[in-house]
Amino acid sequence: MLKIDSIKFDDEKMDNDRLNNYIKKSEDAVEIFVDLLKMDGQEEVVGMIALDNDHRLIGVVELMRGGDTFQKIGTDDLFYLALRLDADSIILAQSKADGLKVSNEDYQFNEFLIEEADKFRIKIHDNLIISGRDYISIS
Repeated sequence: MLKIDSIKFDDEKMDNDRLNNYIKKSEDAVEIFVDLLKMDGQEEVVGMIALDNDHRLIGVVELMRGGDTFQKIGTDDLFYLALRLDADSIILAQSKADGLKVSNEDYQFNEFLIEEADKFRIKIHDNLIISGRDYISIS
């Protein structure tokens, strides 16, 4: 688990939102997942970004690495980590080795996660499938 106070981005996209670690759009989250958790599509990785009530980044967590990762994650562990970071909302991402393919199971699991998050009073801000720097939102 990586608690964040400030992240330095290597690119030239530094604007005021980025300097203050605000996640305003999916592209910001994708960049963090790819750069910090190395979600490059070479292997399956599942990660979480924790956000405060102003959508400011407060933590980045690699939940699992390896094959069939999303199906192996325990929701209690996932939400425990989010609560431990004092997250008001989270962004989830999965890097798939087989590209940007979305199945019915992905959508069903996303709905399940949203229902579970509601029990903990945590909002799932986005759920992304990432391949390289390309992505699909399934939220």
